[in-house]
Amino acid sequence: VYQHLAIAHALAGAQAAFAQAAAAEVSDGDLAAAERLQVRILLTATTYHVVPPEQAASIVARLPGIAERLEAAGRWGEALAARFTFAQQCPDAAQRQQELQLFVGLAAQHGRADLAGEALVVLAGLLLDMGEPAEAIEALLARASALFRQIGHQYGEIDVRRLRARLRLERQLEQPADWGDCLSAYEAISYYRGQQALLLDLSRLAHEQGLTRQALAYRQQLLTLTEQTGMGIARDSILTGYIDILLRHQDFGQALIQCRAALDSDWPNMSRAGYLHLMATAYAFVNDLENACRYGRQAIELYTEIGDEGSASNSVLKLASDLFSMGQPDNLAEAQQLLQMWLAKDEQRGDLSAAISKREMRAQIQLRQAQSLADPLERAMLIAMIEAELQAGEQLAQQLEKGLGLRRLGSLQQMRGQLHQLQGNEPAVLNSWQSALAYFQQASLTMEAANCQYLVGALYLNRANHQLQPNFGLAEQHLNAALDYYEAALMRGQAADARFMLARL
Repeated sequence: VYQHLAIAHALAGAQAAFAQAAAAEVSDGDLAAAERLQVRILLTATTYHVVPPEQAASIVARLPGIAERLEAAGRWGEALAARFTFAQQCPDAAQRQQELQLFVGLAAQHGRADLAGEALVVLAGLLLDMGEPAEAIEALLARASALFRQIGHQYGEIDVRRLRARLRLERQLEQPADWGDCLSAYEAISYYRGQQALLLDLSRLAHEQGLTRQALAYRQQLLTLTEQTGMGIARDSILTGYIDILLRHQDFGQALIQCRAALDSDWPNMSRAGYLHLMATAYAFVNDLENACRYGRQAIELYTEIGDEGSASNSVLKLASDLFSMGQPDNLAEAQQLLQMWLAKDEQRGDLSAAISKREMRAQIQLRQAQSLADPLERAMLIAMIEAELQAGEQLAQQLEKGLGLRRLGSLQQMRGQLHQLQGNEPAVLNSWQSALAYFQQASLTMEAANCQYLVGALYLNRANHQLQPNFGLAEQHLNAALDYYEAALMRGQAADARFMLARL
């Protein structure tokens, strides 16, 4: 599984082994230990849709019982490993947080300061992802650090330093100068998992800062690392990210070469569908929309075949966008038909965020159609339909988890700004973008907020050409706020644009 992603082969081997064990005298402790490993394989299988993902919760639920049997057999190390996996794999974030806290105490009780420290680091990472206060995260990292120092843990203290650097970056926009030292420290002890996690962080950071060449270099290091260590399961996800960065770097030829090579390999169908989706994206970037649609349809077909409706839905949105770009009436009709069908599927399976995306795309198509209409009545009817789509999307967004809901509400307000622009209502355009800015700020989406600051500043700049005050000061305020973020995040292109607008001002 870890070397070759041969999940089906591993599952068949495990099933055969358990069949043989049924006819042999195998202790319950040995059987429980084997079941623990089987659960790990099954969980990987659900990720790749070799086993239906709906079964993941019931598979995870087996772990506490397995742990109890291992404890009864005196196999405390394996029992703790089972409980740690359970704590990390709980489907609900709140339950995951609770189980990790319980596991910290259990591990400490059994004299496993190493596992207690590792669980504290995992818990700190979870809280960071959930947007919890920095003080709570730092408190967990301080406890982990104390435990690691107490036992002279080989890599635990490096993990703490890495997460602290990420915390400073995401919450304070400080450049994590000590990440290079962390990478050297991981390399010195040949701790490959730590190297992989850090290189992923560095690649993500470089990508967010617009340093595409640097992001590519980190991804190449990751690919080399997976080849050296034989971690095929990691190589698949890293290669996907590498191709995505190639696309953003506009190296479309290399992206297509990598996709074709991956499709010639024996990857699971889940991975193959992902590479088909990336091929569709690459062809769309070079404006070969026929091939973009061709590979997009293949991706949808394969995702549907393995029962991954969520990924199929994403590919449908991409296909609809490509059909929209083709612009012909029959293309737009097909796009609307696809969006209508999958909107119903999204809502049926409770994927409200995907449903909102479909409504936004439908509104985008209707917006283009309205722009080309001369008949005022027909135009008014389309505008009413766009408004209905946006209102429906906003109602769905209210039902989402707070952070995601605020993001989607901000995006919908941006779309509403386009609608008001079509109507020639400049004050309403400004109000929509200001509302979008407020939503993004509430969600601590600093990059999205900075982009809104830039656009609001540009709107005030245009107003200042006709009425200097108070528009001059407001334009300066918003553009400088955007520039501050772009400079701190090393987003050089965006910073240059903001400086140009300030120079115009």
